[in-house]
Amino acid sequence: MKIDNKVMGTVLIFLCGIAIFLFFFNSKKIILSKNYKVYYRGQSYLYLGEYDKAIREYEKIKTGNLRDKRKLLALKNLKLAESYSLKGDVENSQKYIKYAKETKNRDIEVLNSIIFNEFINGKFQEALTFGEAALNDNKYNKELIKTMVSVYMVNDKKNEVIKIIESYKVDKTSSYDMAQYAGMLMNIGKTDEAMLYLQEAWNLDKDEYKIYDVLAQASIYDKELIINSIKKFQKTNLTSIAPMMWMAKIYSLNEETCKKSEELIKELKNKEIGNLQLSLIEAMTLQKLNKQDEAEYIINEMVKNNGNDYRVLHTAGWFYLYKNQLDDAEKYCINSINKNKKYVDNYAFLMPEILKKKDKTIGLPAYYREALSKEPYNFSIINSISNYYLHTVSKPKEAMKFLKISSKIRPLDSEIKYNMALIYFNSEKGKEAENILKECIKLDDNSVKYHRTLGAVYLSLGKPNEAITEMQKAFKLDKDDILNLNNTACYYIMYTNNFNKGYYNLNQALSSINSNTSEYTKKVIKDNLENIKSIIKKIEEGKGNESIKIPDFRLLY
Repeated sequence: MKIDNKVMGTVLIFLCGIAIFLFFFNSKKIILSKNYKVYYRGQSYLYLGEYDKAIREYEKIKTGNLRDKRKLLALKNLKLAESYSLKGDVENSQKYIKYAKETKNRDIEVLNSIIFNEFINGKFQEALTFGEAALNDNKYNKELIKTMVSVYMVNDKKNEVIKIIESYKVDKTSSYDMAQYAGMLMNIGKTDEAMLYLQEAWNLDKDEYKIYDVLAQASIYDKELIINSIKKFQKTNLTSIAPMMWMAKIYSLNEETCKKSEELIKELKNKEIGNLQLSLIEAMTLQKLNKQDEAEYIINEMVKNNGNDYRVLHTAGWFYLYKNQLDDAEKYCINSINKNKKYVDNYAFLMPEILKKKDKTIGLPAYYREALSKEPYNFSIINSISNYYLHTVSKPKEAMKFLKISSKIRPLDSEIKYNMALIYFNSEKGKEAENILKECIKLDDNSVKYHRTLGAVYLSLGKPNEAITEMQKAFKLDKDDILNLNNTACYYIMYTNNFNKGYYNLNQALSSINSNTSEYTKKVIKDNLENIKSIIKKIEEGKGNESIKIPDFRLLY
């Protein structure tokens, strides 16, 4: 049979079309597959603190011939912006944020990431301007609302914070969403209202881990407030068992109160309190009571029967961390992350604590950032980041960035301000330190260290009269404070030439040194004492009108 040439031509064109389609379809699949591999390699490098390697990986992401190439290009630039930010190179980070904006992509993932990266880089006004524009088209988007809560806070827009939290459409079918919303309410001081949402969440799922996370994190900073709020709630909800569970959790967090947790656990057994939480709380309580075998039995049984549950794996991670079995702790934490990549506490608290114990802290900022991207409003995460930069790696400039954010979220927290003052003082910005310490004293006039440190700042600024006034206030609050005794001695030696009084104060400081005194403090006091002894000896043995050089005396704060 002879085939018509036209038919043959049509068939060939059709087959060529299919071949071209399959070629491009498969090419796109290959590109996407390679991009995913590159993305996860880059993320792995971030967690190792190898930022240059992460940057080189993200630069390999291909964006051509893909349907969403503008979105992918924007996200590629934002991963580069994140990498440079973690590296401490804000200038390059901002450059890639600019490139992401230039794609004009309006996908909410892109918009929210731009705002979050601006916020983390300390570009609060830019984050606000871009964020409010994004809200025009996405005012009920939950991820955007979470980010904008923090953006409004750092820009001192308290009314907008309240409004945007109130605009959050709580999913009453999700215990996680209700608990997360309760956390937002606690951040703005609406603790009583938060309890109502926690009760609803508990009624829906008694094993919802987020309920207990919200309460645990809030209690770290004001345990008395949270316990009193739970008791107040309990009085108006007499039939609810939830408050007893919540208090058992909070009491289980500290060795000093875990006996109370044990008593509550005994009362709660055989009641309708879910399948997991009571056992998990009991295991951690027993561990703190040094009943290791009983605790480990519970953990092993939980893992055996619920080995795919991220909550059980997370608790097992904490259990082995406290036992100092760090490889096991890390294994359970990684398994928990793999079971639920959205669960914040693995990134924010458990993995950082494991890596600190392992002395592998270089990659911690990437874990913290991942956690904060999920809950930008979470004060506990922000505070952990500032503590990491302040105490673990001694990067005061980075610490200051997050302390400023913390101070906006908790404006009445004098300790946050105090840490800011110390950074200013150590950076030879005495005037800034003075101003913040005055704010600390307004919030807490009975703090020895606030008056003592302000006295030291005044001395460094050449204001001896103001200095001795603050030192005397500190002395009235604690006559045995060795740091203040040292500083008062420095005042008498340097500004009044009363060497004997200086010697007396330093001798008092020396006699009050105990096992809790740091080696640095001991050395400063001993060195200062030797210096004043030397001066007094020279005076006693010297000739009339002989010049005596006064050595440097070091302050403590």
